[in-house]
Amino acid sequence: MSTFVIGITGASGAPYAKRVLQELLAQKHHVKLVVSPAGERVINIELGLKFSGSREARAAQWAEFLESGTQELELLGHKDFAASIASGSFPFASMA
Repeated sequence: MSTFVIGITGASGAPYAKRVLQELLAQKHHVKLVVSPAGERVINIELGLKFSGSREARAAQWAEFLESGTQELELLGHKDFAASIASGSFPFASMA
């Protein structure tokens, strides 16, 4: 399946982000997810979800929230400039 990069920032629209993620994961696409602190705040306000713990714990919380497995979802740090998606040569199908 394809790889998609999804970024969630402080803009309103958390329900839309949730639905896009659910659909991509349901179709077994690999998703690289980046969520800023402001994005987490908006998700908390609009969807009532608060994340905590290590990146692995947060990824598991996301997978549970999205009702998906963790194997297709990779949570990347918002300040990780060495993340795979930071390279201009990283191949992905689309980004939103």
